[in-house]
Amino acid sequence: MANEMHLDDPLGFELFELVPDAIIVVDRRGTIRYANRSAGELFGREARTLVSTPVEALLPEELRHRHIEHRATYGLDPHKRPMGTGLDLVALRADGTPVPVDIMLNPLKHLAEPMVLAVVRDVTERKRAEARMQLLMREINHRAKNILSVVQAMAHQTEASSCEEFIARFDERIQSLSASHDLLVRSEWRNVPLAELVRSQLAHFRALLDGRIIVRGPDLRITATAAQAIGMANHELATNASKYGALSNDRGRVDIAWCVERSEAGSDRFTIEWSESGGPTVVPPKRRGFGWSVLCELTKMSLGADVTLDYAPTGLVWRLGCSADRVRET
Repeated sequence: MANEMHLDDPLGFELFELVPDAIIVVDRRGTIRYANRSAGELFGREARTLVSTPVEALLPEELRHRHIEHRATYGLDPHKRPMGTGLDLVALRADGTPVPVDIMLNPLKHLAEPMVLAVVRDVTERKRAEARMQLLMREINHRAKNILSVVQAMAHQTEASSCEEFIARFDERIQSLSASHDLLVRSEWRNVPLAELVRSQLAHFRALLDGRIIVRGPDLRITATAAQAIGMANHELATNASKYGALSNDRGRVDIAWCVERSEAGSDRFTIEWSESGGPTVVPPKRRGFGWSVLCELTKMSLGADVTLDYAPTGLVWRLGCSADRVRET
């Protein structure tokens, strides 16, 4: 057994060899008097080599003073040191690798010489889970604020001649945002299928898909930021087409296509185009509203894109181009 104590000790140290947690016993001078097999595994060395070494040797240099001060404050007096006193520290493996540990300290009252028993547990996975949770909460907060900003902009810039018309138009935009959000959630906010995103924004025209509405392009997974920007842009284009453009009659067509091509500069460039034909003669609007902001300003800011909106008499054409790295999920 890896210790200097007798097996007939009333504490029954032999039982400690069976537990998964690292257990060490330290005397009043801070010297390790016992270490079980799990302690050796945790610290990356044989348990017997831990015995007779200073307990501070198991800590990084910058943390040793904290432990020394703690021992000086509480000592080994059972009356001074409350049962179950815990420490959240970073221990040091034999190869120099730090490992976060949780240490529960308990005084041993039944030995001739005062000692402390330390139960040391590796909490690496717990720390990782806590870090992931903190990151997730910050990300949720960031995304919630972004969505609320978009909703606020929608409310301010949705034009209507009556309350009923406002509610109807605003509700359509909220449903579009919701459809994109549902797709993002299913994709865990990454690797969003572009084809599925585009089709989700054309749900009201499902009967026209693959007929009067053509959606084509390579299988491409895009980022959450790109999905939100392109999803809202497609909703605005579809709404405009149904009211004034190619989807407002029985003959018009819409062609939605995207590609990733190597540019002259040697980098990949993403392009998506919405092209209408066969609808009424296009008349450019007299003022720029929320739709224009979504199609041009939002996409430009979100993706660093070059955006053109051409009100050609034969049919509206919207084209977006940007670095593929700003859109493509890596």
